Amino acid sequence: MNHTFYLPPSLDIINKTMDWKIGFISGNIFRRCLIKDSDLLEDDIWWIYFRAVYRAILSQGAVYISEVGIMAKISSEGNISYIDLKKNKKFHLEKLFEIYQKFDHSQERFEKFKKNKLDAVVAALPGIKFYTSNINILLFARIIIKHHRSYSTNLYFWGQVIIALILPKKI
Repeated sequence: MNHTFYLPPSLDIINKTMDWKIGFISGNIFRRCLIKDSDLLEDDIWWIYFRAVYRAILSQGAVYISEVGIMAKISSEGNISYIDLKKNKKFHLEKLFEIYQKFDHSQERFEKFKKNKLDAVVAALPGIKFYTSNINILLFARIIIKHHRSYSTNLYFWGQVIIALILPKKI
């Protein structure tokens, strides 16, 4: 079933669109006039254009068109190396959290946004293990708990951590 709809600008539009797949620039279309060159973060491959996207949806709203597919290649090298916390000395979501807070000053919406993004990382921990080490998985666990204390007592979280730790790096 194909769904297309428009969300008008609102205070919580970023949270309304946070589950939309805007993770790859090739899957997004927006007017050039809505993007400021200063919005592009050339030193960050993960969130290079998110300020531009957030600025555009805050001022113009967003259109969702379902059933649009984008082909991608899975690589054991390339961007996935950025999840190595020891090598990069930072959690890849830190910059996204910083960007979000510049566009929405509501702590309640920020916590909802942050929890949504952390939930995605928790779900991906076993897959992340194929590209990294147990030490890195434990670093992820520590950082996730630092960002949201509720994970320290969350059974699903600990289950994902344990599964990731016991999985061999290569199958």
